[in-house]
Amino acid sequence: MFRCKNSPSQSGYSLAELLVILALTGVLGLVIAGLWSISSQSTRLLSNSLQMNDTINDLRAALSRTADCTNNFRNIALGDDPRGTSVSRVTEYGGSRPTQVLAEVGVQRGNTKIESMRLRPISRLNPGMIAAELEVTFAKRNPEDPAAAPRAIGILAHVQGGRIQNCWVREDASSKTLSQICFGLTGGALDTYDTATNSCTLLNGRWFEGSNTAATCPAGTILPLDAQAEYNCEMIVPADFEDKQTTFTNTAGQTVNRAYEAFFQTLDKPRRTCNCVYATDVPASVVAQVKCKILCQVP
Repeated sequence: MFRCKNSPSQSGYSLAELLVILALTGVLGLVIAGLWSISSQSTRLLSNSLQMNDTINDLRAALSRTADCTNNFRNIALGDDPRGTSVSRVTEYGGSRPTQVLAEVGVQRGNTKIESMRLRPISRLNPGMIAAELEVTFAKRNPEDPAAAPRAIGILAHVQGGRIQNCWVREDASSKTLSQICFGLTGGALDTYDTATNSCTLLNGRWFEGSNTAATCPAGTILPLDAQAEYNCEMIVPADFEDKQTTFTNTAGQTVNRAYEAFFQTLDKPRRTCNCVYATDVPASVVAQVKCKILCQVP
């Protein structure tokens, strides 16, 4: 009779070795699952980001057409409040008729949903023109996703009475176009858009300082025919001056504030001079610190 013996090469795994293998397999499974989760989240976030960019590009393309920008934002309030005004939707137009809604707050578009849209002022370029931006904030698709940074589209708005009359996409407006806008808004008083200061100015213009009552264009300079006191005259007033109102009692026995402009300017075109005028209740010590300025063209 023969007896079979197990050779060393035929020996199986010990219990300890099996436990180690199982532990390593479990750890490896957790690592793979974690990597899969991270990869899935990254893919989802990338897809969301691409769709957000598509939405912004569609909005920018539509609003770059002056008629579409104006049709969407005409009569919307826009002043100096940095919070701006809420916008519920942006629509694409074919002529004067709406063709499709491009973006609407609270409405799902693909994998993205807009949480809010606000038209916010950035800076006032002159009394009638404001540089603004349409800020678009997207909602998170999943609670664990990080919040997406708001996207913004630059807007130039022509404003009257605190409300938009017409507008343009800021990035698409050339310096020549902006200069034409400056000319139109100021009645020809200012004819150039200065990209360095984002403001309207006068071509080859320079401010000249005079006394506290008047400033005159020096010999050899020009006061443009379309010059206006609002744009070509300015007063340097002490920063700590407070314009206090006086009160009086009317016939009904009510106490009413009587407000006068503390300072204002008039333009004497024949003499090429800005005259600075003061209310009678402005203290002489304040008047002595004021300087009158005029904007003239240097050939």
